[in-house]
Amino acid sequence: MVTPEQHDRSAAVLLGLAAGDALASGDDFAWSERTAAAVDLALLMADGRDPREADLWEELGADAEPGASGPGAADPEAVRLAAGRRLLRTAPVALALLDDPVALAEAARLVSSGRGTAVTGSDRTDADADTETDTGAGDAAVLFGLSLRVAILEGRLDPRAGLATLPAEARAAWEAHLAAAGQGRTVDVQRVGAVGGVLQGAWAILGEAGAADASLVEQVISRAAHSGADPASVAAAGALLAGRWGLEAVPVAWRRRLHGRPGLFGIDLVRLGMLSTRSGVPHDPDDPARMDVLR
Repeated sequence: MVTPEQHDRSAAVLLGLAAGDALASGDDFAWSERTAAAVDLALLMADGRDPREADLWEELGADAEPGASGPGAADPEAVRLAAGRRLLRTAPVALALLDDPVALAEAARLVSSGRGTAVTGSDRTDADADTETDTGAGDAAVLFGLSLRVAILEGRLDPRAGLATLPAEARAAWEAHLAAAGQGRTVDVQRVGAVGGVLQGAWAILGEAGAADASLVEQVISRAAHSGADPASVAAAGALLAGRWGLEAVPVAWRRRLHGRPGLFGIDLVRLGMLSTRSGVPHDPDDPARMDVLR
């Protein structure tokens, strides 16, 4: 059972993710398909589904990679978009499996592997193939998911939260990548893979401190969004900061203006975050808890 403080932090994760994505995408506070991919999965998590269910991925099917259409050469932007979707989908997985880090890590690897997110047949693109063969994607997703878990449950930012779960060789490499990120530096994406590059970019935005208090989150995310950083990295940083500081970290103006597919708004992401965290636990759909956050 989560505490009120933990529930507040978990309720903010999807909101922070969408805010970072929308600000960096520069589309009048509309979140992109990166966030929509995470929301699609969160809607199922809110119904108490387990992200490790095979049937769940069959339900998502080809729609799990929206925006991919027709065969063609994988340009860097297409690969980044696919990689961002893969990493950001770990956020609702972390919410649903907060109480089980082993299951969380397992599900994170599944999400990042391309199972259920792969486009097949004539809708398949080279970008999808590139991210599916990204051997470091699973490690990056585990690190992101377990860092989100620590942010929510313990109220701290720790990029190394999941390092002990990685194979020894990958652990050593990520130690170096995260040390570079702590100094605000990213490394060649060839060294971390496309999905790992998104995560390393997020921690480079946050640096060692992340944000000293909730009031500085707006400054950190706005600066990153206007610096030309990958929107997926800004979204991941937004999720981590919101998971650390809770709803107060996301400015009211952002909450009110956020919107995106599938026809949801900021308040809906708060509800969705709460229900995803209650995955499998009976709840009252009219529960007023924290529903006044946009008023």
